[in-house]
Amino acid sequence: MFGTVLFLLLAVAIAYTLHRYRDKWINQTQIYSETTPFAGEYYQLENTDIIKRPGPEHCDTTVICFPGFMENQHYFMELYQDEPVEFIAVNNADYFSGFVADTQIKQYQNTYQPEWGQHNPYPVGTIEHDAHLLGQVIEHLATGSRVIVHGHSRGGAVLLETGRQHPRLTANITAVLEAPVLPQARINPTMERMLRSGGHYLFPLWMALLRRAPGLNIVSEKAYGPLTPRKRELLEKSHLFPKHYRTALLNMKNIREWQRRSGYSVYDHYKEIRIVMPEKDSILCRHAMNASATQRGHVKIIETRGTDHFISVEQPETMKKALGLSPA
Repeated sequence: MFGTVLFLLLAVAIAYTLHRYRDKWINQTQIYSETTPFAGEYYQLENTDIIKRPGPEHCDTTVICFPGFMENQHYFMELYQDEPVEFIAVNNADYFSGFVADTQIKQYQNTYQPEWGQHNPYPVGTIEHDAHLLGQVIEHLATGSRVIVHGHSRGGAVLLETGRQHPRLTANITAVLEAPVLPQARINPTMERMLRSGGHYLFPLWMALLRRAPGLNIVSEKAYGPLTPRKRELLEKSHLFPKHYRTALLNMKNIREWQRRSGYSVYDHYKEIRIVMPEKDSILCRHAMNASATQRGHVKIIETRGTDHFISVEQPETMKKALGLSPA
């Protein structure tokens, strides 16, 4: 009897300690020391970093990108590095950009902190927050007569929500949604089971462990599909991108809420929508994604082969064709 009581007390003490550690880790500001040179302009708007590379002379195309959950603008860099377009990449709010550290921002001559990007009415970490800012980016930074917005995964939902919030700004824009979070769809069933069985609670503890032992972050084709060097690099670093893990947790919760409450009318605010479908999807439910995408006749579905969720870094040429930047 005494041994049982002692065991229970020990278990409670361990659980309490882990819970306290989890709470501390969720709210702790993380560190990301890597920076990459970028020949362009930097914008910092409250919790969000934006990069802009001007296009060549007489360029009439602007591409604006928004990354997915646990990603930053690096996801798009190789895809667009040689494209003759005005390139703008908006980061997830409260994520590290990887191009300029917050402590260094004043050192860059081409850094701007415009007034128009301040006072976002939505909570940081929500699709609504990022969409509100993306609308302002379209209004104030895009200069091309032809504007394409490209969103990956959660970024696809950000694009659709931007149309709902700013229909006047998106009415003549083409939206390209890559393996996107869509209304009335859902995440991959295996991922859903993991979250329901405690994965959501354990997530920040796992992130803490990876920061201390990055070798534990094993990226395999079995888990993530076909791997390229770029895809492997981004997946291995993904746990480093959020500045606060409370934001990543809110991202996860809000994705599911947005999918449940958003109707198919969010498809109605762009001139054209192209949804680029992976052959398989280890993150989202491909069947539900396809079912949602077929609810509006003007939505064009582009099927791909040999892909799994991260199409831009698996098959860049496939994405360029979908974007209309390469011959089909």
